[in-house]
Amino acid sequence: MNTEIAKAAAINLLAMSHVPENFTATEAKVFCENIIAKLPFIVFWKDKNFNYVFCNDIAADFVKLKSPNEIVGKTDFDFGWDLEAAEWVRRTDEEIIRTGTPLLNVEWTVTMCDRKKVTLSSNRMPLFDNAGAVIGIIGISVDITAQKEAEQLKLAMEVEAKNFYTNVMAKLPCLVYWKDKDLKYVFCNEITAIDFLKLQSPAEIVGKTDFDFGWDLETAEWVRQTDEEILKTGKPQLNAEGILKIDDGRTIYLSGSRMPLFNSAGEVTGILGISVDVTAQKEAEVLKVENEAQKVILQEQEKFKKIANQVAHDIRSPLASMLMILKASDAMPERERVALRTAATRINDIANNLLSSFIKLEDSAGRAPVKEAREPMLLSPVILQMLTDKKYQFQNKPVKFDNHFTQAGNFAWINIEATAFKCMLSNIINNAVDAFDQNEGEVTLHLDATAEQVHLIVEDNGKGMRPQLAQTIMNQIAITEGKTDGHGIGLTQVRDTLQSNEGTLAIDSKVGVGTKMKVTFPRVPSENWIADSMQLADDDIVVILDDDSSIHLAWNTRFDELVKLYPNLTVRHFEFGQECIDFINGLPPEKIAKVFLLTDYELLKQDLNGLDVIHQTPVHRSVLVTSYYADKSIRACAGKAGTTILPKQLAYDIPIHIVPPSVETPE
Repeated sequence: MNTEIAKAAAINLLAMSHVPENFTATEAKVFCENIIAKLPFIVFWKDKNFNYVFCNDIAADFVKLKSPNEIVGKTDFDFGWDLEAAEWVRRTDEEIIRTGTPLLNVEWTVTMCDRKKVTLSSNRMPLFDNAGAVIGIIGISVDITAQKEAEQLKLAMEVEAKNFYTNVMAKLPCLVYWKDKDLKYVFCNEITAIDFLKLQSPAEIVGKTDFDFGWDLETAEWVRQTDEEILKTGKPQLNAEGILKIDDGRTIYLSGSRMPLFNSAGEVTGILGISVDVTAQKEAEVLKVENEAQKVILQEQEKFKKIANQVAHDIRSPLASMLMILKASDAMPERERVALRTAATRINDIANNLLSSFIKLEDSAGRAPVKEAREPMLLSPVILQMLTDKKYQFQNKPVKFDNHFTQAGNFAWINIEATAFKCMLSNIINNAVDAFDQNEGEVTLHLDATAEQVHLIVEDNGKGMRPQLAQTIMNQIAITEGKTDGHGIGLTQVRDTLQSNEGTLAIDSKVGVGTKMKVTFPRVPSENWIADSMQLADDDIVVILDDDSSIHLAWNTRFDELVKLYPNLTVRHFEFGQECIDFINGLPPEKIAKVFLLTDYELLKQDLNGLDVIHQTPVHRSVLVTSYYADKSIRACAGKAGTTILPKQLAYDIPIHIVPPSVETPE
């Protein structure tokens, strides 16, 4: 170690303290080796020729050296950093040597030799000799990469939330609004403001109350009383119909839901409302004879169903991205992560409920479903839809519903009579709810699969069954009409469905603890239209096309770690189909062979869809990522295009496998 530089470094670091006049070079060396070398951050210094003369253990570890001694004589161009970062450091050091002025609290990013990007916060100061001449540079840096990534993740979630409200909620084809806890409006979408309330813009609603729109006093007071009850109890009002009498003589019929808004502390801060103007349907019921009225109602229902389907798709796209981001958000505090996951589940329930509003599932009470053919069924979306139906069916009971699906369960198929299966699951859940006898409880659905079987468990923490009753059920003995111990309703239909579909039933119940009803079916191969895994080579080019920017952020949470592990794996993002087509078609043939295309089906306000993009490019590997996976016409078109379909809500869970590229055997 150059003792003159060591002494200058020690004196500079102790500049704010009293330094003895007889502070020797030897003492400086000891100070550096025993004090500075042990500091809990990166410390180094260089001579005036920018050659390193010393660093501590942390600095040596940072640049992948075996010991601090190895740094002597090296420059910033010797560590495999990206050239731009090394040149920036050299220019900065030259300026410090020339002017004798330190550079304090500066943040900079460097790409290390292992391609990892690291962000540092640094102070770089000139070293002076006894005569006041600059003889080198001392630097102290702290690795703030984790802090920056956490800040970026938080910012991304804030942007995602803002985009969700401005690009999704504001564009929903129904009335959307929310109020603060003083019941003053703070937001509404254009349909509410312009079409319904006849305002010039949504901004005009801010600060107004329901007494400011010319409604009759009785209507405004009813709305106020309803909102006050929601704020007081924290319970939503769902699928309620209301009548508004306007001062111009019009009567408007609305059907909608009003839900409390909570902050992170669980306090009610306002009310969110979503309503549909059903005046036309109501007037049709009055004006038409019974048969004609029924026809009109069915037509209106079909129109609303199409709207609901579009709304559900628009909601599910940002929801899919939110779930993918949440799954990778280890840096986010648990409370915020749970709150966001709960909000996502609630919004998904709203979307599912919109879709099922006009699909009346036969909730059997001993009624046998119509006999139908068995066909392959992807279980996870069917079960999630059933959970939504049950949440609304039992909304006035103190029962919570939850689900835990494994990755294998999410992509599991069985061969089943669809209606019979839904009735069976409905009956089992109803029995679980009955077990609470109006008390609080929780029903949880578990879905898992092995290579040969699919297991569905409906678990409750109710009062449980006596062993004799469980044995009676397993022996297929009819349960009396008295609903003994709260169980037995619909179990005949459950047994019939299991017998007709190669299923089995197991019961694990303890009195005072709860019951697990486990049904098992043979697992069947996935339909050829679904993508249940992605096989990528370590040098593939993954091209992602989606008109929703949040989806790109979400996919990054899936691919960022893979890119770190496989530096030759490339990910490219596009929001416009034509740009994606031009990029792929502009690649040389050997690069096109590496392309793996993930594309949304619906590209809003563009003259093409995801299937068009596939047809207009020579890609051999592609997946259509869409919420329209159940549309059989889209499935047929995808099959003709040689592509598969991934339900967008399963994008966060699809397995991604990196396989080595095939090696050609020499002739």
